[in-house]
Amino acid sequence: MEALDYDFVISGYGPVGAVLANLLGRRGYRVCVVEKMATIYDMPRAISFDHETMRAMQACGLADEVAAITEPHPGARYVGSDGQPIKLLLHLPPPYPLGWHPSFTFVQPQFEEVLRAGVGRFANVTKLLSTELLEATQDDTGVTVLIRGEDGAERRLTAGYLLACDGASSPIRKALGIGFEDLDFDEPWLVIDAMVDDPADFPDICIQYCQPIHPGSFVFGPGRLRRWEIKLLPHERREDFTGREAVVQRLAGFADTSKLTIWRHATYRFHAVVAERWRAGRIFLVGDSAHQTAPFLAQGLCSGIRDAFNLFWKLDLVARGQAPDALLDSYGAERKPHMAAIATLTKSLGKVIGELDPDKAARRDAEMALIYADPATDIYRQNLFPRLEHGLLNLDRTGNPVGTAGRLCVQPRLTIGERTGLLDDLCGATFVVLSRPGTEPMAPSARALVRAIGGRMLRIACAEDGADDKAACDAVEADTLFRDFCTAEGCRHVVKRPDGYIYGTAADMAELETLCARLCDAIAVTRAQVA
Repeated sequence: MEALDYDFVISGYGPVGAVLANLLGRRGYRVCVVEKMATIYDMPRAISFDHETMRAMQACGLADEVAAITEPHPGARYVGSDGQPIKLLLHLPPPYPLGWHPSFTFVQPQFEEVLRAGVGRFANVTKLLSTELLEATQDDTGVTVLIRGEDGAERRLTAGYLLACDGASSPIRKALGIGFEDLDFDEPWLVIDAMVDDPADFPDICIQYCQPIHPGSFVFGPGRLRRWEIKLLPHERREDFTGREAVVQRLAGFADTSKLTIWRHATYRFHAVVAERWRAGRIFLVGDSAHQTAPFLAQGLCSGIRDAFNLFWKLDLVARGQAPDALLDSYGAERKPHMAAIATLTKSLGKVIGELDPDKAARRDAEMALIYADPATDIYRQNLFPRLEHGLLNLDRTGNPVGTAGRLCVQPRLTIGERTGLLDDLCGATFVVLSRPGTEPMAPSARALVRAIGGRMLRIACAEDGADDKAACDAVEADTLFRDFCTAEGCRHVVKRPDGYIYGTAADMAELETLCARLCDAIAVTRAQVA
């Protein structure tokens, strides 16, 4: 068999493609990125991402650089028909479960510059800009793509896998004949980005205007960037807002337009769809090629980066011969229902904001105001998101996650010897067995199972534990994040996946050994590998 040109070809060099190029490039793979555009699109699109995205940035080795161009997201207030608050959507308070503020605002072109600079670290990543991917064919050994460069010349490249990060209109998805499952949300909205003269003249929190006369959203961006998303009314057409004058007139219902400068405006149809299939042999759909959702929870970009992080470590295990090809089926099994749940949740918030019937809106306001009036019912944005329900998780006989399997693992700040940092920075994007002090040492058989999956073992004490417990541990956490998690969940051990999700938890060493054996069986690690 002839040698392949690359291990991976990535079609599309937007944020999701750039994240994959960083993750795979950092692991030493030969990667080729094919992008039709010559440069980064210089307008803001996504404007917010969450702490899970920052965890992916850690795996890229770019967390500090990304953090430097972001600002904390302030949360959102929902106001009803009469302008009075009916709901407050807050962020989780410190200590932050993933070690980062739960949500950030950013300017997308700056974010993409950081990602591409990160890719520039790797001589093993080739970037073909101003290049179009024309077609792709595959067999049992790899994928062949036909590309056309800026000079019009065509040539073929071969790779082990093709990762389609080519956007909502994905030519690769269409060529594969993969359709979308419609989640029943399709509305026209006007989006306006503006630089305000003085941020003090505008709200210091995001506002959801749940007002039938003109539903809309005010989005707090970094620096002086602010965004308005305005639902078009039944009598309005998208083509009515191509000119600046009509846009300014519509925005005047939400803001003093004399105190801002419009950067860009566009009309969109906010959709909620997921692809029927996310894998076709050696080709995978990632990001917008696999799903689209409305922006009311700012989960479009976040979800695409979740896709990339989920797929990356599975491709890595398979490419290194540590797991069979069947592991890659868990990508769609995990991400598709998770994405459908997020899109459905986002749709429900969009329905709250966009209600046009005054009577229905009045009933909604009364119901939500009663809940909002009780301070014990503060809603934390991060608690709304679903966990993984399927795939490579500790599942019971009925196929449901056991305990906290499928939820995000906390990420404490640790001191290990002379090193201090967040869990993933110290251990890497790999399987890690985390344990509390006072547990019996891990049995040799369990250690062999962890080593077989390339994992690590870490016993973590906290500052409040006794000197003997600290001395017997590998690490000490800066606060009580991991301890409190274990106490709340009634466990002593947590098996964390490379992407930060929990494979499963165990109350004692016997349960842990069973859990590790089940994980090895799930990814078809052989007993010879364990030995």
